[in-house]
Amino acid sequence: MITLKAFAKINLGLRILGKRDDGYHNIETILHYINLYDEIIFENTPNIIFETNEKELPQDDNNLCVKATKLLQQLTGLQKGAHISLIKNIP
Repeated sequence: MITLKAFAKINLGLRILGKRDDGYHNIETILHYINLYDEIIFENTPNIIFETNEKELPQDDNNLCVKATKLLQQLTGLQKGAHISLIKNIP
């Protein structure tokens, strides 16, 4: 099991440069990390399992954690899964 902290940041300046083909935006920013974080816990499992304490987040293939895990499977050729628990503390 691996537990990571995903720290929050405050954007002190933000300039949107343009929209990319994948729907996200290229940005230029000045940011500062603060001592507030979400926790992400990874456990080795045969399948992809995602759970969170945040009811508003999707828990299917639309979730970014699930998408990232599937992309890693494609890029590495490995079909191992992961049990991913996201504990949201950042509003």
